[in-house]
Amino acid sequence: MSTVLDHPQSQADTHQDLHVRRYKPLNGAVIDNVDLSQPLSETNRQTLRQALVDHGVIFFRE
Repeated sequence: MSTVLDHPQSQADTHQDLHVRRYKPLNGAVIDNVDLSQPLSETNRQTLRQALVDHGVIFFRE
């Protein structure tokens, strides 16, 4: 059983202009222009969560 911890965000978090685009009609979405090695802004976190809800699966390039 795995646990996902939601870490509080620091004030150093930066907003990245990530892009969500449909991969195929029934196969999820691709997330572009996001650096997952850096803290995400609350806006981007919400965008990623909504993309997962909307598309069922999300893919990250590079």
